[in-house]
Amino acid sequence: MPIFNFPQFEHEPFLNYFLTLNAYRAQLNQNFEKWEICKIIVVGLNSKSRGYVESTCLGGVLGLLRRTQDEIWVFFKD
Repeated sequence: MPIFNFPQFEHEPFLNYFLTLNAYRAQLNQNFEKWEICKIIVVGLNSKSRGYVESTCLGGVLGLLRRTQDEIWVFFKD
């Protein structure tokens, strides 16, 4: 379970979502681990982004979550 919920709007591009999430994190003045942010992202994905993850990652979202935190972070940054 993520430490807070940050949903992606249904028609919001992933890049906008990712940048907004990072701006929000900066305002909180807390240090979060990469794995915590990755959980927040995975739980908050809209249907289009979730579909992209499902189609590009072997095993879908669960396959993505089996990777290391650095691999997941690189996936979302790219």
